[in-house]
Amino acid sequence: MLKEMLQRLDAGGPWPLELVDAVYVFGSSARGALEPNDVDLAVDFRQDEAMRQRLIAYLVSSGRDPRIDLRQALIGRKRGAQFQFGAAERERLEGDGVVMLRLWSRGMPLAAALAVLDGIQEDPEAGRAQRDDMAEEFEGWDRYIPQTSSVARLGRVSHPAARNSSFSSLTASPLAGLFDMSAPAGPHILPATTRMRWPSACPRAVVKSGCRGGQSSNW
Repeated sequence: MLKEMLQRLDAGGPWPLELVDAVYVFGSSARGALEPNDVDLAVDFRQDEAMRQRLIAYLVSSGRDPRIDLRQALIGRKRGAQFQFGAAERERLEGDGVVMLRLWSRGMPLAAALAVLDGIQEDPEAGRAQRDDMAEEFEGWDRYIPQTSSVARLGRVSHPAARNSSFSSLTASPLAGLFDMSAPAGPHILPATTRMRWPSACPRAVVKSGCRGGQSSNW
């Protein structure tokens, strides 16, 4: 999948592929995991007028998220990849200590990009990064929520003092019948009765992560 993506970028293409400036790989794939759950990719891209207009339409109405078009331009309709779009998001992840490996940037020869990809050494011991800073109240959610999502970041406590602060607290409150946490991890964790109860979509926090019409999708 990654080699095909690099070939697409090298060949160039129409909108929105022409907006991509750089692609980074991170997470277990960058560490050489033999069987990663998915490939984590960060994409720096420029926002031209067409992209800005489509993003605005998506945010204020029920328009299609143009980042879906960008994702499909990169890897087609293949699954198995998690995308973080925008240099600001990448820089925020780097600020959290996430190590990024630049696979490709505009003007980079295909041979050089493939050399970077082939240079990732396989490591049978590589896996998900240790999450010692994840609050216990969020235990188990990493099976359903990408580690780079806003909800996952909320569950991490960077400074021990924050947990003991009198200004904030975390409490786990199970909602019986809403989520089946014993079910295998997958893109659809809301039961059918809940989707019927919320036909417009999902809670706003989930909508912003890509949930439409009661069904979630990963970029």
